[in-house]
Amino acid sequence: MSVIRDPLHRPLTEQETKAAVKDLVVEYPQVLRGDRDKAVVQQTYGIVSFLLLKEPSKTSNGKRCHGFIKLRGNHGDKNLCVNEAARIVREQDSKNKNRIVEVGVWYPITDDDGTAEMVDVREDVSQEEDRKRREAIRQREEESARIIKEIKEREEEIKNSKDLNDDKDSLDYYTMKYVTWLELKSNVDRFRAKMDDLEKKWKETRKILAEMDGSHPEFNKVWIDHYNQERRKTKLPDFIPSTEQDELYAKKILPE
Repeated sequence: MSVIRDPLHRPLTEQETKAAVKDLVVEYPQVLRGDRDKAVVQQTYGIVSFLLLKEPSKTSNGKRCHGFIKLRGNHGDKNLCVNEAARIVREQDSKNKNRIVEVGVWYPITDDDGTAEMVDVREDVSQEEDRKRREAIRQREEESARIIKEIKEREEEIKNSKDLNDDKDSLDYYTMKYVTWLELKSNVDRFRAKMDDLEKKWKETRKILAEMDGSHPEFNKVWIDHYNQERRKTKLPDFIPSTEQDELYAKKILPE
């Protein structure tokens, strides 16, 4: 069966969906190979904070919510974890304590700190904090909806867009070419200025060499061997100037 790669392809029909589910959804064994996960490099300890609700509430989509958890960072060393927790208290959040746990290990969620360090679990949440949380959730959902809408609108634009090169006798084609001409001219000016700067530096360097040729004429005979000695240290082949390069150097092109 061939695979269709089309981001704008229609959804599957009910009959197609049933066939796909039957073909793609399989049962699998539920296996637990241990209560402790395999170690993750540089993530041995983590910092978490909990907020437990006295009575379960419901989220905006109707799910029961028993509290909140915040992962505040993972570190490879316990001392680093403690220092980071102290920084959080000092610079960001001096209200909620941080609970330091081992990564990949099950910990009970309780109303005491007997199973981990520096735990502070509050038993209720103020109405103002609950309102702020709900507002934050609403804003995230609106932002997600806006992004999805923009993606769909963009898909429609792409699907319905026309190639400006199709009609070479249209105003759209003329406008596109005019803008292209302006951009190309801008690039030409920019690269021309860059070339002028490079040529100026090239001539100034030749002037320095001319002065050193006068004060140290022997350098011109031995610089190649000196340069190639350094190249050989890095396993690079010897450099041999071309005849054109020698002739260009002899012309002694200096700054005006």
